[in-house]
Amino acid sequence: PKTPVPPVTNTFFMLWLNGEFLETASLNAASAGNLLGAGVFTTLGVREGAPLFLENHLRRLRRDATICGLEISFSNRELGAATRELIARNGVQNGAARITVSRRGDGFWCEDAGINALILAKSRAPLPVFGLKALLFWGVAPDLAGVKTTSYWPYSRAFDAAKEHGYDEAIFLGHDGNLAECARSTLFFVRENTLCTPALAGGALRGVGREIALEWARKNGILAREGQFSIQDLLDAQETFALTGASGPRELIELRETSGSKAPLAGAGEIFGSLRALWSESLS
Repeated sequence: PKTPVPPVTNTFFMLWLNGEFLETASLNAASAGNLLGAGVFTTLGVREGAPLFLENHLRRLRRDATICGLEISFSNRELGAATRELIARNGVQNGAARITVSRRGDGFWCEDAGINALILAKSRAPLPVFGLKALLFWGVAPDLAGVKTTSYWPYSRAFDAAKEHGYDEAIFLGHDGNLAECARSTLFFVRENTLCTPALAGGALRGVGREIALEWARKNGILAREGQFSIQDLLDAQETFALTGASGPRELIELRETSGSKAPLAGAGEIFGSLRALWSESLS
């Protein structure tokens, strides 16, 4: 089955910055957010003009900001209202929104106090759901394991390299050689009727989609395990997929290993289908 791809009818043309809706804006080039990547963000899907799992994303954003010592000067209610209004102003029916909070001052190059809060919203066609292929990378688990900071360049580079080789996603291995996470998704697989995903201690991002999937499994009596897993665990799985809060689960059918060899992956199955239904239901 294939997901229909509606046309993208508009491009980004407004943003929200520190309480104002603007067509253009500027930030201090010497800010800690720019020089040090001192910030956190969350990206959420937009379907039929509505943000998906907005409250979950806002809770995660504030939690990550607290871990990084960033005090958000806007309430979740204010950020949520601004996100919804920006989506409406930009005419986004299907696409994504991103909320970023970054520090201004670094104590030397920039002495401004406080944070910058930025929201973007843009249309895009839904990503493919079936038939994805992944490229394996040796990666370093971030010191801020599980926190979605704006120091995202290693993940972006790996994703771009995967695309250049004709793949749809990159899968990182940690220092210990175990599976860590995907460049833009959370890695899930099913073995012996158990939903498995790499543990946060191994460098996995504590993503909104990850938390929703694990909570769904618990509520529906499905065994779920967060742990250390090898490449072979993934190859032996009965289902394999990548998942984000914005796009839901997306089937993984092939893995290219560091040696260059290619191996088939199980792809979609019953649990995958149930999670796809959960994301579809969220539209209502």
